[in-house]
Amino acid sequence: MSVKKKRLLVFAGITAFAVMIIVLFLIAGKQRDTDTDGGWGTVQYTTLGTIQEMNLENGIVTVRIHGEDEDYNYEYKSVLHYLEDEQLSLEFNHPDTDCAGFEEGDVLAFHYFATDEEKRPLPTWSAEVLGKENPNSNISRMNFVSAEGEILSIDNEMPQSIVVMADLTDIGETEITLNISWALPEPEKYYEEGQKIRFYYEPPRENRIPGSVYIGSYEEQIVVLE
Repeated sequence: MSVKKKRLLVFAGITAFAVMIIVLFLIAGKQRDTDTDGGWGTVQYTTLGTIQEMNLENGIVTVRIHGEDEDYNYEYKSVLHYLEDEQLSLEFNHPDTDCAGFEEGDVLAFHYFATDEEKRPLPTWSAEVLGKENPNSNISRMNFVSAEGEILSIDNEMPQSIVVMADLTDIGETEITLNISWALPEPEKYYEEGQKIRFYYEPPRENRIPGSVYIGSYEEQIVVLE
């Protein structure tokens, strides 16, 4: 091989390597931008916390962070990202978030991006109320009630649900929908139409007949009756 050809090969190799470095740099930069604005490829974390104090003027909500030893039977239990903070201020400053409907004592599942994890107050892009903390209970910290019924139908579409003809205390028989966690297996793998079950749920805050209830962990909240 001539010297000229060797030089051309070396030059081509260096050029290809340089192009690869530039492409990788551009991809990394694009990923950083994605992580910042919440686009595709963003790592999103979910954590549970109980609201202790609220400042609606600046969108700051102070929460007590839940630990691993607390089992709220909520849909996020299997995917929670635990923080070391015992108390944390959340900042709801994204146009799509609104904390006006929150109340002290509400249990929140709040969502944030991995790139923001170390920021304080923690920028929170979305959150949802999962229930009300019950300070008088050291076990589940929730006021659950039970009811028995027969499964009428099972829907595996999102959101997953089970329709039950239930016998509710002081109400009698009524049709009720159990909204199932998206993070758990499909309910039809565990239950079938016509099955007799007992289910546990948190009653509505208002005194009204529940048309549907949320079941966060049906492995524990739905029991098949023999």
